[in-house]
This record gives sequence, structure tokens and C-alpha cells, in this order.
Amino acid sequence: MSIIARKVPNRHREGSSVAGNARLTGATGAVLLLLFGVEVATAVMGVKGMLTLHVMIGLLLVPPLLVKTSSVSWRFLRYYRRDEAYRRRGAPHTVLRVLGPLLLLATIVLFVSGITLLLAPSAFGGPHGTMYTIHAGSFYIWIVLVLAHVAGHARDLGRLAGKDWLRHTRTAVPGVLPAARAFRGLAPHLTRVPPPSWPT
Repeated sequence: MSIIARKVPNRHREGSSVAGNARLTGATGAVLLLLFGVEVATAVMGVKGMLTLHVMIGLLLVPPLLVKTSSVSWRFLRYYRRDEAYRRRGAPHTVLRVLGPLLLLATIVLFVSGITLLLAPSAFGGPHGTMYTIHAGSFYIWIVLVLAHVAGHARDLGRLAGKDWLRHTRTAVPGVLPAARAFRGLAPHLTRVPPPSWPT
């Protein structure tokens, strides 16, 4: 009896870990989707006329991107290390598993090139040079991959994203909501970064 009693709480903790990871991924995915929409809108309407907003949203995207990358990487690690709870949950569809690394690579290129343009606007030829070409080109590749990624995870996003923003469900898996508080704490500092002053 004592052995069974010890195993049941342990399995409950494992299940909570998997649920917490899924909800953290879903919550940050919802934040990213909202910010991505605004960022894409600034690009469609003309970055030059909305440069400050484009830079501000780009910087605001960095913390939730790091959180989501960490949560997905943790699930990946636990699954392939044969953690029982994560194995029971199963792996994403094969197409999504192939798409994930490609999206991560495109995201890294897009944000590294963008931050480089922000910190060193005159380097690499400025707004008409190599870094700008890389940034613009990676954006088009990235947007296609994001649309495919969102389509593949739309059901999970709709099911999980709202749980940690609603008072009656967010306490079921403790430790997830602090990520949202971290975003709010970082936002005022990121918005103080001035936009690049590119030479014309």
C-alpha cells in the first residue's frame, strides 16, 4: 500500500509538469501571435513610416520567444530522454517536427539581423546593404513558416492559451502565470530603446 501511495503522487506531479509545459507553450504562443500580427502590419504598411513601432514590437517579441523556445526544447529533451509522462503525451506530427527547426532557424536569422541593424545601423551597408537584405529576405521565409506552424497548432492554441489568463483555471497548474508577469515587467524597459537613425 505504501508503495502505491508513493507512486500516485509522483505520477500526479509528472502530469502537472506536462500540463504546465503545454500551458506555458500555449500562453506564450498566444502572446507571440498577437505581437506578430502587429509586427507584420508595420511591415505591410511600410516600415519607414512606422519604424519606432516596428522596433518596439520586435524587442517586445524577444522575451516570449525565449520562453517558448525553452518550453518546447524542454518537452523535446524530456520526450527523447524517454520521460514516461512526456512519452504518454506523445510527439507532434512529423511535419511539425520537421517544420520546428526550420522556423527556429528563420527566427534566429530574422531577429539577429534586425537587432544588428538596430545596434549598428551603419554597418554592413546600412538600410541598403547586406544585413538589410538578409533581414528582409528572412522575413518572407519566416512568415510562410509561421503561418504553417500556427495552422498546425491552432487547435492546441485555442484549447490551452486562455487557461492561464482566466482566474478559475490558472491556479490548476502553479508556476505558469509568472511568465506573463515577466513580460509586463520587461515591456517598459524595452520600449525605451531608441529606433535606429539610418542615413538616407
